[in-house]
Amino acid sequence: MPATGTWSVRVDSGRALVRTDQGTGFALPVRDLPTAWSAAGQPRLALLGGDLPDTMIEGVEDESVLLGTVHDPVAVLAPLDLRQGTHAAVRAGAPDMLKTVAMIAGIGVLAHVAILAVDALLLHRMAETRETETRLLLQQVAPDLAPGEDLIAAADRALPQGSGGARPFTRLLAEASSALPPAGQMAFTQVAYDQAGELSLGVVVPDAATLEQAVAALSTAGLTASGAPAGVEQGVATTGLNAAIRIGAAQ
Repeated sequence: MPATGTWSVRVDSGRALVRTDQGTGFALPVRDLPTAWSAAGQPRLALLGGDLPDTMIEGVEDESVLLGTVHDPVAVLAPLDLRQGTHAAVRAGAPDMLKTVAMIAGIGVLAHVAILAVDALLLHRMAETRETETRLLLQQVAPDLAPGEDLIAAADRALPQGSGGARPFTRLLAEASSALPPAGQMAFTQVAYDQAGELSLGVVVPDAATLEQAVAALSTAGLTASGAPAGVEQGVATTGLNAAIRIGAAQ
């Protein structure tokens, strides 16, 4: 508050900001300031910064201001916003917590979907590669293999039957397939059948518990089975547990 009978004036960029001794204030172009000052009875002036028109210099209360302090910076507090409640000002671009959380959750879901899609694509490509390799191998021992012939039937026909009561490849594979968990819980990466009449499966399962359940299901179906974690080979999906299951006919 300026003293009684005094105006506080600040001039900046051609604009004058005035506060009167009544607590009121106004702003106007500097060119109109002499007229307003004369109309108010030429009160004393407390210059807070900038240059006054020459006709108003005589009204400056503190002559030291004219001796070099006119252009000194003054501390100006930020304006006080008294608007409250429904009239309160809203910050432009203020972050919305719910929108932020939803956006982060959406990004996480998209990332998981992308990982699952890539994993499914890798498994599909791996299955195609295994099928091609199997066909080439079968063609070496069974040149009469038709291009579109079922691989399981062709392998059962081409492979020698195990001795000592061992079951044929097709029957053992069918019994193992019916006993194993449904699709989605287990992905197959490799199938091998040896002369002893035992089936070796490379699989990818969600966890060790699923592997144990698969081995237990095979045993319940009357087969001999064992399972153990296996190392990750090139081209095998990296999500989940890579394992090997060895299956034989019941003794």
